Amino acid sequence: QSIDIPNSVTTIGEGAFAGCSSLKSIDIPNSVETIGPSAFSGCDSLVSVTMPNTITSIGDYAFYGCGELRDLKIPNRITHIGRKVFARCNCAINIPEGVVSVGPGAFADHLFTTRIIVPLSVKELGYGAFANCGILSRGGLKLQTTIEYAGTKQQWSQIQREEYDNSTDVFN
Repeated sequence: QSIDIPNSVTTIGEGAFAGCSSLKSIDIPNSVETIGPSAFSGCDSLVSVTMPNTITSIGDYAFYGCGELRDLKIPNRITHIGRKVFARCNCAINIPEGVVSVGPGAFADHLFTTRIIVPLSVKELGYGAFANCGILSRGGLKLQTTIEYAGTKQQWSQIQREEYDNSTDVFN
């Protein structure tokens, strides 16, 4: 099932579609600028979300637990990715240039992610931003996710980041 959001809507409110287990795809119109906290949280059948570049804000937990989500592109105008926004999703992680901060657990528990590229614009990483990302091998072992930083090792060391578990390795 898909939902048509009218072009007059500028904000998708807090919890607006939370727990809609039959929702499979959503095409957000260009009129939308804000996605509220937990807007699509727990939509466990959601596979595809099309977000326009008009979106400037995505609330905490907005897509939390959308485990079937595979097709998603974060809009270029986003500067902050909040707390657990995409946690427990399985979409590819493509952080656009221009994002300055990534909140705690923002991309935690991505089971099928093997590579994350952190753009030069990122200055702050919250606790566990990429915790427990990886892919399960046939033998049941969890393979590590590689985090690649677009800048130098010195620039990486200047990013304000809270310590998080060592489930991921950082390579420059």
